[in-house]
Amino acid sequence: MPTTGEVAALAALAGSLRHLARELHQLERAQAREWGFTTSQCRVVLELADAGSLPMRELVERLQLESSTVTRIVDNLVRDGLLHRAREQRDRRLVLVQLTERGQASAAALEAAIAGCYRRFLQRLPGSSVQQVVASVRLVRTALEGRPEAG
Repeated sequence: MPTTGEVAALAALAGSLRHLARELHQLERAQAREWGFTTSQCRVVLELADAGSLPMRELVERLQLESSTVTRIVDNLVRDGLLHRAREQRDRRLVLVQLTERGQASAAALEAAIAGCYRRFLQRLPGSSVQQVVASVRLVRTALEGRPEAG
């Protein structure tokens, strides 16, 4: 049975994490909107910027969205000239999605804008705590992903 102090600490942690998630989502949504993307389109573009090209099935898994939703997002980005869709040469059943040159330029600009927001955030922290914050966020992410802690 958790103590009163543990219950209070868990409630504070849960509230802080929810607030942080909301603030980060709003920050990224504002940047996406500024560059003409919806939040979901932003996620697709940034995922492909990291990966290069992905089969649709893997993109669906990474985004944790319904296949029909990802298909609709990709269709719109293809229409806008930001993505290219092609069949895999070795397995014609696989549909690969990748950024066009225009999509790569948009992704780079979006990544730079988001990085600028995070840079401004980090500049508001005392210099001595930046590495501590980064390490703590990594620990939280690792715990949430279910991986054992790295020591």
